[in-house]
Amino acid sequence: MKIVVYAIAKNEEVHVLEWYNSMKEADDIYVLDTGSSDDTLKLLKECPKVHVEQKIINPWRFDVARNESLKLVPEDVDICVCTDIDERLESGWRKKLEKVWKDGVTKVEYTDVRYLNKDGSYGGIQKGTKIHARKNYKWVYPVHECIQSVSNEKIVVAKEIVLVHHDKKTVRSNYTNLLELAVEEEPGVARHRFLLGREYYVYKKYDKAIKQFHKYIRISNWDDEKSFVFRYMGKCYKEMNYIEEALLWFEKSRKLTPNYREPYYELGRCYYYINDIENAYKYLKKASRITEKSSYMNDFEAWNGSVYDYLSLSAYKLKKYQEAYRNGKKALQYFPNDTRILKNIELYAEKVESAKVTEVV
Repeated sequence: MKIVVYAIAKNEEVHVLEWYNSMKEADDIYVLDTGSSDDTLKLLKECPKVHVEQKIINPWRFDVARNESLKLVPEDVDICVCTDIDERLESGWRKKLEKVWKDGVTKVEYTDVRYLNKDGSYGGIQKGTKIHARKNYKWVYPVHECIQSVSNEKIVVAKEIVLVHHDKKTVRSNYTNLLELAVEEEPGVARHRFLLGREYYVYKKYDKAIKQFHKYIRISNWDDEKSFVFRYMGKCYKEMNYIEEALLWFEKSRKLTPNYREPYYELGRCYYYINDIENAYKYLKKASRITEKSSYMNDFEAWNGSVYDYLSLSAYKLKKYQEAYRNGKKALQYFPNDTRILKNIELYAEKVESAKVTEVV
């Protein structure tokens, strides 16, 4: 089998060498540079097996750029692996891919890790879909683009193939105009409404976000993503200080996906915000008991130790000092240098000692 990697790049000099080293198990690597002004082009040309061309895409669309990069790949290639320059494939990926690619297979789904936690564990795990056959595929959508088959697909799952995002940049790209274009082109596609609503939320355009989320809800039947949207609705209303509406949407999320930690965490945090400590404690306790992440996108804050911090604070206010101490210690494992948490733990320990409290939790 002939296996190649292809990508688009612009001003990625900080990533090029690490990316190449993780991709060089491929027979060849094809890169479309879309106008770098740093040493990206020079570095790529120095890498063995890399074929690079430069082309300016104007007006910019990610689907157009991806399709232009795919054109660089020869027609006789069997398998195409599309990645971004700030991503890394974990070593041994080629043998794993060859093992699952049987006659008739056209696409492989793999483990897509969107970030690494401080301890090196995977975070933001989702399904990767950018390994595909050379023929009968094209890229669609102006931004958050997808590879789409123009004929029948045969998909196999290979979770052991792991792609990890290693972005060292801190600036978030503003995709608002491209997402608005996607909605304009295909107003009935729920995915576009979700992504545009999320973009508005990030840039604190809460009224606009809510409008898009309502339109999304009317046309979507995907419970996992719908629950995500309900939480975004709650966050929008909370930011606007409409607390009853916020609680309503967090509760909708909880009812739709009762096995997910995120809605319990949001409910607990919102109740804590309004000083309803009993309800805060109740929902944060339930959140802490859910230890398995969902297969869909996970909310980072629900899993970064904050649930134990809020739970320790709530337990303390309810005079559950031993529980406050235990959860404070758990929070400290995630935030070892947080002086506030350290001081709180000292306070909890003093309360336990002075009250001689014995709890059964």
